[in-house]
Amino acid sequence: MAAPVPPIPAIPAIPPALPHPDFDAAADACTTLAQELRHCQNLPMATSAQQMTELLETLREMRVDFARLEATVNTLHTKFSGLNDTVTRIHTRSINTDARLTNSHVAKRDANIPLVPLASVTTHEEIPGFPATVHEISRLTGAQLNTILTHLGLTPAQENRNQTAERQKQLRAAVGVYKLSITS
Repeated sequence: MAAPVPPIPAIPAIPPALPHPDFDAAADACTTLAQELRHCQNLPMATSAQQMTELLETLREMRVDFARLEATVNTLHTKFSGLNDTVTRIHTRSINTDARLTNSHVAKRDANIPLVPLASVTTHEEIPGFPATVHEISRLTGAQLNTILTHLGLTPAQENRNQTAERQKQLRAAVGVYKLSITS
């Protein structure tokens, strides 16, 4: 006896309330999408790429221009710093010229009247250890004289037997005392 054949299961019915896919419409939509995507090649991408290249080139040129501008500003800064140094040196020389003029009048009257101190050409401040009077110049040591003369931008007198006397003479002239001879 042969085995009984099982019954074929029934296919459940699709409820009529749910929408069914329209495969023809879906195929048409895919065809339309493919056609529209092919039209993308007509977009102005080449122009945009060219514009981007031009924009990048403009930015590179601007960067070069800014670098030149920065170099110019740095050059101006250097020049203004140099100008500031020049003004400071001129101001120091002016102070020293006024002090020399005052000292020349004071020293002619009395070697013990206080001197107007001179400013250093390197620090632009009053020279430390500057003699208070013309008479004190004759009491300065060779090292003190060298220091003061160096602050004034002068080369101390050459080494010889009378070097201290020569340096004192140099300092008196630098202070503005030309004709007054002070002996110790």
